[in-house]
Amino acid sequence: MSFGSAFVFAATCLIGCGMDSGKTLCTTDVEAVVWSPNGSLKAIQYHRDCGVGSPQNTQISMVEAAANDEGSIEQGMVFSVGGLHDLEPEWVSNNNLKIRRQRDKIFRQETRRGALHIEYRE
Repeated sequence: MSFGSAFVFAATCLIGCGMDSGKTLCTTDVEAVVWSPNGSLKAIQYHRDCGVGSPQNTQISMVEAAANDEGSIEQGMVFSVGGLHDLEPEWVSNNNLKIRRQRDKIFRQETRRGALHIEYRE
């Protein structure tokens, strides 16, 4: 294979893999959706896997009830921890959410998002 044909092959692979658009090849698997008592918010627990060499992680996002797109879910992330876990999100009230914290590496842990309070338990 000549240098020119090898270059064309590599460029084709990158375009076919979505690299030209800036999109990642991560997968998102929703594990649980827990609605606030009044139904205005939802806590979404999901796992992210970005392939070989990237650790899997478990995240919780807080979004408005009507939000369904992945961008809203990512922007609403309030907790992220390495590994696959059941974080057992639980609404205490319309403005108070409890999450079971894990001992793995924590990437994000917010305690407040607007009027929402987030508590963690071991």
